[in-house]
Amino acid sequence: MVVVKLYWGFSLAVLFLCSAGSVTGAVPVDEDQLGAWYMGFFSHDFSDSKFGVQGDFQYRSWDSGDDLEQLLVRGGLSYRPDSLPGKYTFGIANITSGAFGSSSATTSETRLYQEALIPQKVGSRLFLSHRGRLEQRWVDGQDFRTRALCIICQCAS
Repeated sequence: MVVVKLYWGFSLAVLFLCSAGSVTGAVPVDEDQLGAWYMGFFSHDFSDSKFGVQGDFQYRSWDSGDDLEQLLVRGGLSYRPDSLPGKYTFGIANITSGAFGSSSATTSETRLYQEALIPQKVGSRLFLSHRGRLEQRWVDGQDFRTRALCIICQCAS
């Protein structure tokens, strides 16, 4: 029981650190504007191997189709070691972002990323998934950036 208490304390501390300062620079949302976000995800483990591939495609538009907000294509090589729980991925992403309205101007971004997906079983029916990701970002016209993301708990039963 002590381990569980320490784990939750650690999780809350990591959650606080990861969320500190994440709401700065927010853009106001036009509640009357119709948009769309289309997503597709893939994950495949190679047979008789600890390796696999995973990734996703995301298309966001300002008007449900023609006015590009963002196109994200991400893929990586994953690894499941015997000595650790979870799946660990190294990959690359390309993001093209567009401007709202009739402008066809776009900016491009390339990201390298390292990700850890760690499962946790609580009791007999609750399954949690924790995700951490470190990104190295190259954005057109901007300095090199890094970003750390963490999601402490995604639940499934």
